[in-house]
Amino acid sequence: MLVAVMENKLSRLSFAKVAGDARDLTQEDGKNTGSSLAMSLAVNLTAAGAVDEWILQYPALQRIDREYEWLRPMLVVIGRMLVGEVGWGLKLRTFIGAIFSMVDVVTDLYVTYMFWRDGKFGYFQALVVCLSLSITIQMFCITMIYRKLGPLRVAMECFPVLIGFKPAVDAYRIARGAKQLPNVSADPMFELISGRCIEVFAEAIPGVIIQIMAIATNENKVATAAWISLATSAVSTGIISASISYDTDTDPGKRQHTPEIYGFVPSRAKKRTIVYASMALFSSGLLLTR
Repeated sequence: MLVAVMENKLSRLSFAKVAGDARDLTQEDGKNTGSSLAMSLAVNLTAAGAVDEWILQYPALQRIDREYEWLRPMLVVIGRMLVGEVGWGLKLRTFIGAIFSMVDVVTDLYVTYMFWRDGKFGYFQALVVCLSLSITIQMFCITMIYRKLGPLRVAMECFPVLIGFKPAVDAYRIARGAKQLPNVSADPMFELISGRCIEVFAEAIPGVIIQIMAIATNENKVATAAWISLATSAVSTGIISASISYDTDTDPGKRQHTPEIYGFVPSRAKKRTIVYASMALFSSGLLLTR
């Protein structure tokens, strides 16, 4: 099993079906179980979350985890090493974060340009205010977090915000298992979640509402690009909202320390996928119905 874990080959898109007690498993069962960890590393934000999801899929691993306290910490360290050294895991997280952040920025800028081009200066000014407010609040928070490291470091941290690349940078750090630095007032996970919350409430939600109002009051035929932009913004907002809830709830540390609050996401992988997709769709739908 450990050999298959270290190979870290994404050879399957679902968890292998292996049942029974650890003493009854064959060598092939161990190989299938170990190779399934790659799937968890690909879809989870942290190595600890990936290992937790992986263990919850197999009763044999759950028993071993209860009997040997050293197993989970060892697997988490291995998971962090695999994500950092094997390209696909880290690139997947960075790529997804970059895609969603850049698409959201591009669509917002394009719609803002359309409002200016069509002479709808009220909507144009409203979107500019939303974009400016989101960037300003994020940069203020970053300044407060990194202020003790000097203005140069603050400027380096603020630059990704200006180009819409901040979520990808934060995801990269978390995937590498980065810890809170000395003289920094927040850890990478808090920085990621706070940035996403600011983006959703200061930019994404108001932006979708403004676009819906513009479409509803438009007397002429609505351009296809406007509908695409609206759909993209709504879906991006839903995915960001679902990701915040999912990543927070599936954090093993939070589940262990505050089980009465965290733990609504089920253990089984398929059910987790259904819950995540449902949260994203409901968030997007509720936003559009406003």
